[in-house]
Amino acid sequence: MADLAARLAAVPRSLPVVGRLRSHLSDSFSRNAYALMVNTGMNGVLGLAFWVVAARHYAPADVGRGSALISAFTLLSAVIGINVTGTLTRFLPRTGRHTTRFVLTTYWLSSAIVVALALGFVALVPLWGPSFAGLADPGAAALFVAVVVLSGIFTVQDGVLVGLRRSVWVPVENTVFGVVKLVLLIALATVLPGDGVYVSFVVGMAVVTLPLNVLIYGRLLRKARATAGAGEPPSRAEVRRFLAGDYVGALFSFSAAYVVPVIVAAVVLPETFASFYIVWMVWGSLQLIPINLAQSLTVEGVYDAGRLVSYTRSALRRAGVILLIAALVLGLGAPVLLGVLGPGYLEATTLLQLLALTAFPRAVLEVWLGVLRARGRSRALARVQVASGIAVVGSVTLGLLLDDGHLGMGLAPITGVGVLVLVSQTAVTLSILPALVRFLRSSRARGGPPPGRTRLIELTVVRADARETTDRVPPRPASPRGRAPTLPGRVRLRGDR
Repeated sequence: MADLAARLAAVPRSLPVVGRLRSHLSDSFSRNAYALMVNTGMNGVLGLAFWVVAARHYAPADVGRGSALISAFTLLSAVIGINVTGTLTRFLPRTGRHTTRFVLTTYWLSSAIVVALALGFVALVPLWGPSFAGLADPGAAALFVAVVVLSGIFTVQDGVLVGLRRSVWVPVENTVFGVVKLVLLIALATVLPGDGVYVSFVVGMAVVTLPLNVLIYGRLLRKARATAGAGEPPSRAEVRRFLAGDYVGALFSFSAAYVVPVIVAAVVLPETFASFYIVWMVWGSLQLIPINLAQSLTVEGVYDAGRLVSYTRSALRRAGVILLIAALVLGLGAPVLLGVLGPGYLEATTLLQLLALTAFPRAVLEVWLGVLRARGRSRALARVQVASGIAVVGSVTLGLLLDDGHLGMGLAPITGVGVLVLVSQTAVTLSILPALVRFLRSSRARGGPPPGRTRLIELTVVRADARETTDRVPPRPASPRGRAPTLPGRVRLRGDR
């Protein structure tokens, strides 16, 4: 066994590039994090293709009505769905044999809440404008409520897959969804020109959601129960406390992403807002990189708390490398990228460059939020998210209302928004930086080997029957006071006396 372990320890040095990559991806943290980042890229490409095809094959009014309905049910479902994802990633690794009940409860509770929100939205249809006039029909209204529930499950199921460490299914799910809705969009252009945009999106969700949940309940949850340990599942009170803190904080983060465009739209001209909104969506996609890393960090940190520090360092390092490349591309290529859309979009060049820089402090903040979720620090989690949301929305609101975004420097309004977002996000990140550094330093001994690597140490075990064996096994983390790990019998580490 010692010879075999020695050969395995030497394998990474002799493997070709493909083999090393395979070895790297054998680590659950790396595999799930990269799967979520691939999902981000596929969503962006297929989502852009969907709207380009819609603009070319459908009348502008039909695209407007369809996109308004899609925006409405996405927003209503996301208010609950996105904000319970943190709770799923925090507690699913601990639910053990109660995993199925926990997932079912999450589905039912989130569905009940989005039904209430959807009914309230439908009841107030006269207030929402002509784009939603079709919901005045009772049949269309009932269908819309059902679509909101479907959209909620579509969102929550991603959190379930991440919590079960099955993130590799997320890009598969969203790629199939993107392809199906794109094919339906083209097919319905002549058959159903008035509602093809809306119907293709909804049918695409249904085609993916139904078989994926058969997979989740028929295979993944069953396997999770079969491999569950004997640990104690979280209590209802513990889940409620964490959900309350994380949900309140997530609402503020949610508002920062969705309220800022509304504020900007109320101040600037429509053509200026068009430039702003496209850049804001690009920044939103960029933010998904650290968010996905933080989700994987939370799950793996719960499964293996002893390696949470190693996972944190890895997440920071990977986010930094990826965002550095993205920032260079966006910063240097902003005039070219925006110029392709037309000369009117060049006014957002500086805004795109500023938001690309903002991705760095935001990445550090998201990774810290992942650490707090893994440690169950719901109050600290809520404080950071609330502070971030207030800082961004508050600074942008004051800057636009008091000085039209010029900031006393004659800046264009949307450039001023970019400056305010960068400054506010940097300030919040600097406020949590000391806590993050203390965590990394104080927990260094408990960090374990970096994700994807296992260091083997040779030890000699003297058993009770006085027979001596030599083996190579992964080391256990040192105790908080630095004492050697405790093993049955007497243990002599090679080199120790």
